[in-house]
Amino acid sequence: MATIVSIRKKTRADDIKHFVAYHNGEKFGRYRTANGNASREHTFWTAKAFRDETLLRQRLWAFEGVGSPKRYSLVAAGTITRIARKKGSSNARVVHFEVDSSTKPLEVTDLGWFKRLLKEQQSFRNGLSRTTNHSAIQALEALVAPRPIRTRRTARPKAPTELLESIDFRFAKLVNAPHANDVIRSRSLRDR
Repeated sequence: MATIVSIRKKTRADDIKHFVAYHNGEKFGRYRTANGNASREHTFWTAKAFRDETLLRQRLWAFEGVGSPKRYSLVAAGTITRIARKKGSSNARVVHFEVDSSTKPLEVTDLGWFKRLLKEQQSFRNGLSRTTNHSAIQALEALVAPRPIRTRRTARPKAPTELLESIDFRFAKLVNAPHANDVIRSRSLRDR
């Protein structure tokens, strides 16, 4: 029987604490979600005796390490939604968190901010720990931030709409975008 604690209260951005979790891919198998890769709910097991209110609604960054020498990846990031405690174990907890998006693991081993975070976390020897490393937090947030869709930039002539509408459709010369305004201007001068 498990005891589950869950609170759905809004948290201000200033109040959010950041926690890093480490998963040893060689010892426990590759990181996976609670209900398969399609699920937005991920879990992380810890033996640390965190109070529920310390973790709920906070940010969790999950890293996995594999290989020799160890290579690290950010495998998940999200908000802690609930904590389950197993009956008979005072410390064991399963931390449930909702991931922002299902992205592929991001290699972070050689990034400067990650090297500092790894040193701060003593090579993740504590499994789940809080971090206040602002440069690492900013870099992590930038890694998972939604990327704007890139579209091709189209040339927009700087001529007035009336002029563009009066240009004869038989005038069908292809020109490079930087020269479009010059062609429109010379055409309009010639037609005066």
